[in-house]
Amino acid sequence: MAPSFPLYLPSDFRRAFASDTSLRRIAKTAHWGADSKILDLSGGATCLFLAKELGCSVIVADTDTAAASALNQRIAAKSLGDRITVKVLPSWEKLPFAEGEFDGVIAVGRVMMPLEKAASTYRPLLAPKGRLVLSYPARIGRVSDKQSLAFWEQQLGEPLALPRQCLGVIERNGYEPELTEALSDSELDDYYREIESSLSRLPAEAQTAASPLKSELALFRELTPRAGYTLALFGVRRKEPGEPPPPSRHGG
Repeated sequence: MAPSFPLYLPSDFRRAFASDTSLRRIAKTAHWGADSKILDLSGGATCLFLAKELGCSVIVADTDTAAASALNQRIAAKSLGDRITVKVLPSWEKLPFAEGEFDGVIAVGRVMMPLEKAASTYRPLLAPKGRLVLSYPARIGRVSDKQSLAFWEQQLGEPLALPRQCLGVIERNGYEPELTEALSDSELDDYYREIESSLSRLPAEAQTAASPLKSELALFRELTPRAGYTLALFGVRRKEPGEPPPPSRHGG
């Protein structure tokens, strides 16, 4: 595992694909609603939307005690304590949840581990037909800048892949693809503009931890308008052994 995992992003920073509009679209595709139990690994306010707007039962897992405490305060302020439980974990190496416990696992705007490890780690936690939604950096364009590729390979511990290659990695670990999106150049620029503004407000004690994020921002600014990468979103359904692909995928 690369030493930078999980990729650093303070809990109060905006996450990619975590707007109400995006989450509503994700939830519709994943068939999440009032009867759904969701594991949220996003590290932000995603759980508030899932619980308040959709009525989901949500368990939020984090290793950051201070972030968990701050989130608990927000949950209490919105009177959502009956729908959201925050669990502080000693590490990300082993998630202490039962097999098939969740209708969904969501990790948007935060990269916890390499893509293949994430796909294989989260699948046992999903009930049959449960959905996994996660985001991951992806390569775009026919030619990517060598500096960009080198940076992300160091961060991820693996080469930066195209979105379709990322989806293939997830699919071969027991999933059926349902949703793939990627931030456009303008959306990525807006995302980093907000990151830049938020970084300027970080307290001094948090600046060291934010160094990789600052490097990511500097790289994007240096390479714009041809950064050669984006943030991609993948929504997939747990697929059972021997299950045939849907008709649309094999010409039926």
